[in-house]
Amino acid sequence: PLCERAAEALAEAGVAAEVIDLRWISPWDKEMVCASVRATGRLLVAHEDNLTAGFGAEVIAAVIERVKTPVAVRRVARPDTFVPCHFGNQLEILPSYRSILTAAAELCDLDIAWEVAPGAVDGHLVVETIGSSPADQSVEVAELLVKCGDTVAAGQTIASLEADKAVIEIASPADGVVEEIHLRPGERGSVGAPLL
Repeated sequence: PLCERAAEALAEAGVAAEVIDLRWISPWDKEMVCASVRATGRLLVAHEDNLTAGFGAEVIAAVIERVKTPVAVRRVARPDTFVPCHFGNQLEILPSYRSILTAAAELCDLDIAWEVAPGAVDGHLVVETIGSSPADQSVEVAELLVKCGDTVAAGQTIASLEADKAVIEIASPADGVVEEIHLRPGERGSVGAPLL
């Protein structure tokens, strides 16, 4: 889903991208990938494996050996480290929509800029939804444990969200008072949408 979303964003910029999802790695369809690379002269490999000696390196090596024309290549993979349990830290090291789209834009010589979500402004802090993994696109509010006017403490559980594979508890990032609720129980929101 992350690569398809990146391809949609590229299409909005007038760039067509072909997404090939290798369903298995032995054997994998080398000719299909090579045909795509011959047509475009570009290859972006995204995978959650280690950067060093990961399967993406095998794909790139096989393509370079078979395609006899110059190829621009980028690889989006996990650095050579463990996958942390904290979701926010996972997003920093695993391939994400942002890292995939950034690498694709570089391959196509496109400029890309990311809007920075506002943090605490004038004493206000927006609590956003999160997913259970980088693959989650949206979540459903399973339970909201606060209402407008409630005082909350940093670390207090304020909501639980249901993602594709897990239920996630959201803790208040700071002491404060709930001023506005953006998503209610049963409502879905994209990951990163304002919750309260």
